[in-house]
Amino acid sequence: MPRDTERRGPAGRAVQAVFTNLDAARAAMDELEGSGIDAGKITLEGAPAERAATRSDTRRRDARLSRHVGAHFGLGLIVGAVAGGGIGVFVAAIAASAPLAIVLAGVAGVVAGGAIGGMIGGVSSMDVTPDWELTFDRATGSHVAVEVSSDDPQEIDVAVRVLQGRRPIELKRTA
Repeated sequence: MPRDTERRGPAGRAVQAVFTNLDAARAAMDELEGSGIDAGKITLEGAPAERAATRSDTRRRDARLSRHVGAHFGLGLIVGAVAGGGIGVFVAAIAASAPLAIVLAGVAGVVAGGAIGGMIGGVSSMDVTPDWELTFDRATGSHVAVEVSSDDPQEIDVAVRVLQGRRPIELKRTA
């Protein structure tokens, strides 16, 4: 993991929130990315993150990550299939098609909608922050910190608001 001096820009602006575990850190990282913070500006710090980063056997972490993505894929598949089937039936019924055409349009909508919804659900469940996958590790120990570094004071303000909303143990802001 990069150290503070490597990550911060010339102004050295950063905000760091300390959490009790990696799950809480993941939720903070998800929300930061969702609020428009560039993934490259978000890092994970602390002993649990360092242990996770140096672990050579990642099978358990990978399995947890796969379950996370799979659950979101499944939800997206269901929502997409229902929406696609409904749209297919609606469009075919409006076109005053024969009953067989309406059924076929509904089936086609279920298949297409399910495929699209599943893909969107799975892909959208993954963050692009480089350290994000480490949060699926079960490393224990001391607290873990999520840090946002940026030369833009407005971006730091957004990060502060987001991180405060996640109720960290501690919140530190530099410059």
